[in-house]
Amino acid sequence: MKYRFFSPLLAVMAGALPGLGAVAEDPAQQLAFFENKVRPVLAEHCFGCHGPEKQKASLRLDHIRFMLEGGDTGAALMPGDAANSRIVEAVRYENVSFQMPPRGKMPDAAIAALEEWVAMGAPWPDEALPTGGSQEEDFNLAARRDEHWAWQPVTNPPVPAVANADWPRDDVDRFVLSRLEAAELTPAREADRRTLIRRLSFDLTGLPPTPEAVEAFVADTAPDAYEKVVDAMLASPRFGERWGRHWLDLTRFAETYGHEQDFPIPHAWQYRDYVIRAFNDDVPYDQLIREHIAGDLLDAPRVNEETGLNESIMATGFWYMHQATHAPVDILQDEADRIDNQIDVMSKTFMGMTVSCARCHDHKFDAISAEDYYALAGFLKSSRQTTAYLDPFGEIAAASGAIRTTADAGMAALRDGAAHVVTSGAYQDIARYLVAANEVRFGRPQEDDGRAALQPDILFEDFESGSFQRWIAEGDSFADGPSPGAHPRQQGFTGLQGAYLANSFGGRDSHTGRLLSPPFVVERSHLRFLLAGGALAGETCVNLRVEDEIVRSVAGQGSAALAPVVWDVAAFLGKTAYIEIVDRSMADGGHVMVDHIEFSNASTPVRRSRPLDVVAAERDLNTQRLTRWVEALEAAGDAGPDHPLFAWNTLAARGGGEAAFAKARDAMLEAHPVAAARDPEKHVLFDDFDQHSSGAWYPNGAAFT
Repeated sequence: MKYRFFSPLLAVMAGALPGLGAVAEDPAQQLAFFENKVRPVLAEHCFGCHGPEKQKASLRLDHIRFMLEGGDTGAALMPGDAANSRIVEAVRYENVSFQMPPRGKMPDAAIAALEEWVAMGAPWPDEALPTGGSQEEDFNLAARRDEHWAWQPVTNPPVPAVANADWPRDDVDRFVLSRLEAAELTPAREADRRTLIRRLSFDLTGLPPTPEAVEAFVADTAPDAYEKVVDAMLASPRFGERWGRHWLDLTRFAETYGHEQDFPIPHAWQYRDYVIRAFNDDVPYDQLIREHIAGDLLDAPRVNEETGLNESIMATGFWYMHQATHAPVDILQDEADRIDNQIDVMSKTFMGMTVSCARCHDHKFDAISAEDYYALAGFLKSSRQTTAYLDPFGEIAAASGAIRTTADAGMAALRDGAAHVVTSGAYQDIARYLVAANEVRFGRPQEDDGRAALQPDILFEDFESGSFQRWIAEGDSFADGPSPGAHPRQQGFTGLQGAYLANSFGGRDSHTGRLLSPPFVVERSHLRFLLAGGALAGETCVNLRVEDEIVRSVAGQGSAALAPVVWDVAAFLGKTAYIEIVDRSMADGGHVMVDHIEFSNASTPVRRSRPLDVVAAERDLNTQRLTRWVEALEAAGDAGPDHPLFAWNTLAARGGGEAAFAKARDAMLEAHPVAAARDPEKHVLFDDFDQHSSGAWYPNGAAFT
């Protein structure tokens, strides 16, 4: 039966796979730990004084035998007993008279690796004793490459003769039987058919055979019954899932990067499914290698006929399935470690060799030099990780093109349906309603030259954070932070903007204190705020200090209503100043309250909102339409700069009268493409919302429902 060995690929993989369920005590893992973590530490910190060139205290540490023999003070280590090993005692620096290396303690990570190695029994590769100080003499890599069987070309050896000529079914059987007979062993008896199909099913698919499949195989007396069962299992999708799992172990497949955050590897499943498909499609091994190493550079990549996906480029994902730290401290070291991991996995998977040993020195038993290692590392360092754009059969491009066409048509319909030409008198309503909405929301503006509308107000402090964190508070008046309205024992007051204000009452008028603002540069011509409290000049007041001199000061008016205060500070533009809120009085009514401090180029005081119906009546406007403008502008303020009304809302919030609005509006319309005709009697009105419908718009969120 020609299927005793199923394929060369499976035979190669079976020989390369580590044992399932391998643990830290596995000898292969221990040797890998020694080569990666311990030998580099010894080479860097110990061999200079205890290596081939010199042996201080008659101690040599470049071979396990030398360590066990020890030097002038005895054996350097006791395998399995780190606490009583001299080498561990020395590197820990706990014994002040016995510390190595003498010029400075090794890094904690290096000490921990050495301790762990001794604790696991000090595993060391089976290698000859070093005889001299020259690596060139001890490790002749060229000679090793010429002589070792693993580096020789594949040959076709003669088929050996066997005594039991009836047992072999092919030449592979003859090689197996030849070794058995040399060891005076006889082959095991052939399995019964029920056992055979069970072994086949577990081996090829990882699943037990169904009862129906077992009975069918037992009853099949055809000469090719075995071949048919094997062919069916090899054709099963379960074959790729079963054997692809072993390949994924070799390429250290995972869906997360490990480490502390264990964040996911995007699209890792794409590589997993690629491997399963490759096994099920019987992709030749040399093609599998090419796709893994450089699948993105193939002149003729392998394309999946069913899905249209580029299979070859997916294989390259194995390079980046390794542990990754989320915030490495040493970026260059982290990069070097990742490249070392890539070399280690690639060489073990495709070559069955530990090339990474040459990271620190020429390989001790394979013909690989450190120069070879860093040539390969340079290749990987000059590469970079990119995300491949997979578009099977051009479906994504076609779909995006269709969406673009639909969007263009929709925008054209929106433009043609919503925009219409009206007389210039109609668009003048925009300014009227904007000014009115501004007055409803912020109060009556004062006409000026438009400067206030072009330069935004600066809100210096509204105390809405509930904290004086930016200010310096002295005394007990302001110790509790901004006040949420009046104190429980305080007479009520009016005019509060928002929820908090600076209130020196502090529970009683006998409290005193001072509140000092952070320094600032005067950037607007007027300083505006709301003030209430005792009419005690210099005692319950607000001061503006410039260069530590009081240049403006105002006391409360003996009223419980917060009233607007406006200071002209144009003379101090560009100078550094700070605000001082003072309460030095212990008399009844001896407190001060301040809210909403802002800088502006407008001389109007801090404004309060006005009733909408009153504004509409005064300006002869439609109440319902004005309501919609106010609501729309408030929603635009919350939505941010992406909202189509944000720019208009910004102008409204910055103050200025109707003339300033008209000037800004005309400048915008003149700059707009639809005004290119320069017709003095006509402009384009995009929407005045008088249709009581948002059908031409696309509402987002609840604000415009």
